[in-house]
Amino acid sequence: MGWKITKDHINRKCGEKTMEGKGYGTIKDRPTVPFRLHDDDGELCFEGIIATDWLEGFADYAFAPLDWAQSDYGCTEMKYKQNGKWETL
Repeated sequence: MGWKITKDHINRKCGEKTMEGKGYGTIKDRPTVPFRLHDDDGELCFEGIIATDWLEGFADYAFAPLDWAQSDYGCTEMKYKQNGKWETL
């Protein structure tokens, strides 16, 4: 079980060290789905992947990336790509 940031839109704009690769747990050899983290203005802050078992059997963990990005980056919305569409969790 785990998640990982694959693209940092915030720090990349500022020329700061990006959070790409940041995450929790392991996603190696696990099915994953992409996610996006947005701030309260709807701006895309981060993109990543999360193990599908975190979405299916462990609902508390589904918000782990949002919990991580909430206080430091002001993220308030998390979207998952399901059936070709971005859905808010």
